[in-house]
Amino acid sequence: CAPSLGGTIDAPTIPSVAPKGDARARLGSYLSIQAVEDARMKGISGEAGYTEPAGKVTQIVEDGIKSAFRENGISILDSAPVSLRTEIRQWRAKVTSTAQAEIDSEATIFVEALAPAGKVIYSGTYTGNRSSKFPIVSRIDVQDSLGLAMANAIGQAVADPAFLNVLSAY
Repeated sequence: CAPSLGGTIDAPTIPSVAPKGDARARLGSYLSIQAVEDARMKGISGEAGYTEPAGKVTQIVEDGIKSAFRENGISILDSAPVSLRTEIRQWRAKVTSTAQAEIDSEATIFVEALAPAGKVIYSGTYTGNRSSKFPIVSRIDVQDSLGLAMANAIGQAVADPAFLNVLSAY
């Protein structure tokens, strides 16, 4: 059984992103994080049966990004030579009910690394997904699923070798 969630739900916390690979290669890398932008298309969530996080979405994602880079050996400094601009392109969940309720969550972020002069030196799009089945779904289950989907998207960015190579060159 699934609750009637409506078009929005309080934005979830984003779980930690475990370090991937050898973090030592990233030690000494610095990154400045610009304010995250919410670039999701408005007005489609309720119509399509999706539930989207609402509230302090950009701050929660920004905090998740900062935490993920720190946990993976990259220092966050406002004065860093490379800055990261991030857009939330999609972050939503759909709950379907059959014999069991299923939650399918997806999150997509677009990132651009900018050199000191503002030139884009790297860009990438990362998508995280999370699917779960429950006999009964609560709002907390949906929030947890959304948080894990965003953590997966952020984790892909943090572990992307092409992005890390560009970052370590500065």
